[in-house]
Amino acid sequence: MKKLFLTLFAIVLFASAWAQSQRSTLRGKTKDGKTLTVQYYQGTVEDRIESVKYQLVDELQDEIKNLKNNIKDLQNRLDATNKEVKQLNKQLEKSSGNQDDISALNQQIAEKTEEITQLSGQLDSLVNELNQAQEENNRLQAQLDSLQAVRITQNQKKSIPEKTPVIGMEAGLGTVLLGNSANGLWAKDIPLGTQFALYFGTARLSESLPISFEAGLGFRRFTMAAHLSQYEHCDGSFRDKDGDAYEAIYSFENLAEHLSMSYLDIPIRICIGQPLKDRVSVYAKLGITPSLNIGSPEIDGTGTYGVKGYYEKWDVTLENIPELGFVSNRDFYEENEVETEINKFNLWANVVVGAYMPFKNTPIVLNAGFKLDYPILKVGETSFKDDSKHLSGWHTGLLQNGGKVWIPTFEVGVVYTLK
Repeated sequence: MKKLFLTLFAIVLFASAWAQSQRSTLRGKTKDGKTLTVQYYQGTVEDRIESVKYQLVDELQDEIKNLKNNIKDLQNRLDATNKEVKQLNKQLEKSSGNQDDISALNQQIAEKTEEITQLSGQLDSLVNELNQAQEENNRLQAQLDSLQAVRITQNQKKSIPEKTPVIGMEAGLGTVLLGNSANGLWAKDIPLGTQFALYFGTARLSESLPISFEAGLGFRRFTMAAHLSQYEHCDGSFRDKDGDAYEAIYSFENLAEHLSMSYLDIPIRICIGQPLKDRVSVYAKLGITPSLNIGSPEIDGTGTYGVKGYYEKWDVTLENIPELGFVSNRDFYEENEVETEINKFNLWANVVVGAYMPFKNTPIVLNAGFKLDYPILKVGETSFKDDSKHLSGWHTGLLQNGGKVWIPTFEVGVVYTLK
């Protein structure tokens, strides 16, 4: 488990570093004069450039429009004031020579002249601000046009993971590795298992990393199997019904166990990396899958066993005496009533790494990858209904250590982007 977690941690670090390496920065000024920084991904297509343009260039164009409106208003006020001054001068020329009238007119003309001076200063300031905004707008527009031209010239138009939710379908085929889930004496078969799931993925949750959340509904079916050709062992000291001591000698022939499991899954996971519509991209998924066991599985077992009794007192071995409990070629599973108890609920930890492969100019993306599942809870246990035959020290092959297994799977799927 330690190696698994270290591997997952390394994948997350790699994805983070890769995403950071794809970013560039574009800066501009907001309406209030503050610096606005926009980070975008290298190789973006025109829609991403238009998004940056909307945030920077269009904002400056709005500011330019407001400045022009203010300049127009000031110019109208300046024209109106000049007109008033002309009218006052005409009145001054036609005045009757009354000193009070002349003084009043001169005072009004002086006030209007001062207002004209102030309006002219404001107008000059707005014109300068307009010229600066137009220069900044032209600079940003040229920079964006240059970015677009470079991508078209170098034929490197690449899309980024868009903020789009997805619907996906995936199917997998893999092996079942028993590990210490089977008694060490048994040969562990490696049967196949299948998985299928439908899921919904959110739009990316972070601007700096293509991270999304996925959840869905699925089905899995896998088989556990092991066999034992021949084995014999001694099991302590017992006494027969006459009170004589003996050592039980057990022999087992051609034992084989087979157990099929079916689960209804609810996959829940975090996905690092999202599908691109025009190039191959990679992804990693970390998740946990609650599962409900469906059906009533039981171990399908075959094989025989025998019990002999070695009497050390007389140095003799007795067999085929049912009255003393010594039998041969008895059915191990039917005779001893081997029971299977399968847990109805389980949790599977899983990790997936793979690649997205798009159909160009369509919202459909194929994916393929490798998945590894491991049950956090026990799959189940086996036991003997009747321990009176002194078989409690013996174990069946499967469901040892709770039946925990490793299930590596190769999976393929289809992803449909909703935007």
